[in-house]
Amino acid sequence: MEIAFIPRRLVRRLTADDARGLHLNVLLSSALLLLLFLWLSRHPGVLYHVPHVCLVKRYLGIPCPGCGVTGSVLAFARGDFVKAWYLHPAGVLLGLFLGLQLPLRSLALWRSGAGRVVSTISRALGSGLLACLLLIWIYRVIH
Repeated sequence: MEIAFIPRRLVRRLTADDARGLHLNVLLSSALLLLLFLWLSRHPGVLYHVPHVCLVKRYLGIPCPGCGVTGSVLAFARGDFVKAWYLHPAGVLLGLFLGLQLPLRSLALWRSGAGRVVSTISRALGSGLLACLLLIWIYRVIH
């Protein structure tokens, strides 16, 4: 799983190499998400103005796999690890995953041969994160 939401046009201005561009995009995207979560964890009142709409819960009556992840990541960013784990264990893993992207992608940009290894590690960790998300969801639906 490679979270990269910076427009390619902007990344291409910084590097012409597509492989380096992907690593740079993931690095910048992860850094922006972490900064956003840190800022929101210090300003929790902002989220009260955003309506909570979970279509899965509304129409099926069960929580979706991601219910609680945002609150968990915000609690994790505040350092409240017990609350973060209670809200959704995958939120803790997502916070760690995003944090790990910073040194991994920096290494991929710094060392020319490390890009493939970093992408493989990132995909494996992302797949594990998604598997945990689904397993936690199944557990919550059953219990």
